[in-house]
Amino acid sequence: MKTSDQKTKKSTRIYLLLSAAVLFIAAGIFMYEYAAKEYQIQKAAQDNLDLQDEIVNDSDLFDDVGDLSLISDSHAKEQYISPIDFETLRSKNSDSVAWMVIQNAEMSFPVMCHEGDNTYYLNRNFDNEWSVYGAAYIEDYNSVDFSDTAVVVYGHNIRGGKWFGKFQVIYTDKEQFEQSRYIKLYLPDEERTYRVFAAVPHNNEHLLESYDFD
Repeated sequence: MKTSDQKTKKSTRIYLLLSAAVLFIAAGIFMYEYAAKEYQIQKAAQDNLDLQDEIVNDSDLFDDVGDLSLISDSHAKEQYISPIDFETLRSKNSDSVAWMVIQNAEMSFPVMCHEGDNTYYLNRNFDNEWSVYGAAYIEDYNSVDFSDTAVVVYGHNIRGGKWFGKFQVIYTDKEQFEQSRYIKLYLPDEERTYRVFAAVPHNNEHLLESYDFD
């Protein structure tokens, strides 16, 4: 017959083996989730580059925009021809309302708006597939022609300074701040140049519900 001490040792071994198995499974799940998220991030970045190649007709969008005045670069007497192929862009996704480029930051992407669901692109990409990367979008609090006094463009703060996480890197460094002071917004019938005068960390307070920007 087994002694009480032998039974205790056997129970301890079984417990340790089960604990190790649970830890191994947990580690496997964690690694799978991490790899899946990394894949989504890399895929989103590549998909956006592929979209740029197809939609952007001007390879100089990343060039310095210079010391320009604010608001609009449109010329009333000239017929505006956008460097963005909006016809093709909207044939791929009719929710596309603009294209944004941030000077010297190598950020060039479509801005979306999904009527009736303000969180639609929180975890969906341009192709309407689920993605942790999401897409850049505005809510229906704003007009799609960007005529409001204040427009909030949403995007994920991805770790490692990716996607909107770049803002933390760019705008907390004086030199990079100066190099990325201009943001271009391309619409089907005009383009606008905005100059960044401040970058302020903020909480998750809903800006358009909390403040009267008019």
